[in-house]
This record gives sequence, C-alpha cells and structure tokens, in this order.
Amino acid sequence: MKIKKRWVAGALLAFGSLVFLAAQSSAQVANGKRFEFSTSASVWNMEWKGGATQTIINLPVRFGFYAYKGLEFEPELFLTVLDETDHTGFMAFGNIAFNLPLSPNFLGFLLGGVGVGNGLQTSNMAIDQDQGVFGFNFGTGLKGMIGNSAALRIEYRVISYSMEGDHLRTDQNILVGVSIFF
Repeated sequence: MKIKKRWVAGALLAFGSLVFLAAQSSAQVANGKRFEFSTSASVWNMEWKGGATQTIINLPVRFGFYAYKGLEFEPELFLTVLDETDHTGFMAFGNIAFNLPLSPNFLGFLLGGVGVGNGLQTSNMAIDQDQGVFGFNFGTGLKGMIGNSAALRIEYRVISYSMEGDHLRTDQNILVGVSIFF
C-alpha cells in the first residue's frame, strides 16, 4: 500500500503548525531560551499482541519549543524510506510537556501526545504496516540543570499503538540523555 497523500499532507501540516505556533511564543524554562534539543540512550521493551516481547536500544532525538513558562510543544516525526520499494513508513506525534520546577537545579516534567501514521516506531524507524496506525503516549521525567544552557535528563515513556480499532502493541521506554537549551 502506498502512502496516501492526505496522510502525508495532514501530518506535515500538523507538524508545521506546531512548529510555527511554538516559535511565536516567548516564555521558557531556562532564562532567555525558547528551544530545547535533546538526545537520549533509549532502552525499549516491547510487548506484542499474543505475549511476545523484544528489547531494542536506540538514540532518539527531540526538538522542543516553549510556549508559556513550562509548557512545551515537542512534535516528533518518524519517517523511514526503504530503497527500491513502495513501503515508506511514517508516524507523526504531537506531544505536549509540562515542566515543573522542583528546585533551582531540577525540573520535573509530564508529557503526553497523540500520533497518526502508517507505521509503528521501532529503533527510530517507522515500519510500514500497510494501513493507518494511531498511537498515544504519556510519560514523566526529571531534568537536572547544568548552568543555564544544558540539563541531564531521565524519562519513562509508554506508547500504545492500534490499527483499525485493534490494540497492537505497547512500548515502555526508559531514556537517559542530555538537553541543550537555546
């Protein structure tokens, strides 16, 4: 099944809208900083329908935009184009995170979001499922500030996928990494 143009257009429009709206805002967590780039080492434990499990290690990348004080938009787009095939997988998530100051050097955060596409996210690839995929995720974490421009972060995230109303898979992620604010 080829990607329907309306799926791609809708995902790109949603992603672009979040980027534009967040870029127009002025509040942030780190003084004078409106954007956050982060990367982590991720350990995944996936449980498939029927009870089979699999563990995967990857290095995800995120780009966040602060809208109002601790409110952050974290749009994510996973796209995998396989050579010499018509199977291109994508998953676009629109995440919102709330960063809560716990002390001068620590921020707690909660996040959640929904996504649509035609693929399941696996090892930073969206594997084409030949049909529409819906996902939602939620998580929590802690950022330990290093000065005004960086933080060490740890996060726990759960992502659930379904296709045509049937639950397919739930992922549990523990991420440990760094954030750069600018």
